[in-house]
Order: sequence, then structure tokens, then C-alpha cells
Amino acid sequence: MTLNHYSCSSMSETGCGKTPLIMIIAELKEIAIEILNNYAGIDDKGIIEFIIMILIT
Repeated sequence: MTLNHYSCSSMSETGCGKTPLIMIIAELKEIAIEILNNYAGIDDKGIIEFIIMILIT
């Protein structure tokens, strides 16, 4: 089994539907996704920990 990991970054106004749009696309393409909500207080360590958690599971 081959695992492909892709990243997607979406930037726009708060509450405009970015996350639901990505979730719908993933569902239609039958792709499992993990979502990291980026916010003002997130740091590099939090992002790296998120990526490592995805890669080891």
C-alpha cells in the first residue's frame, strides 16, 4: 500500500467556509484528511508535532 501525503493551505476571511469546502472535496475524492486550524497563537512546534503525529499513525 502506498501512502501519499499532500498539504493544502487556504487563507481567507474567518468563517467563509474554507474548512467545509476542503472536507467536501476530500469526501468526494474519498481522501482521508487531517485538519490543523491555524490561529494567531500557534507556533512552529505545534505545527511540527501535528505533522509528526500524522506521519506516524
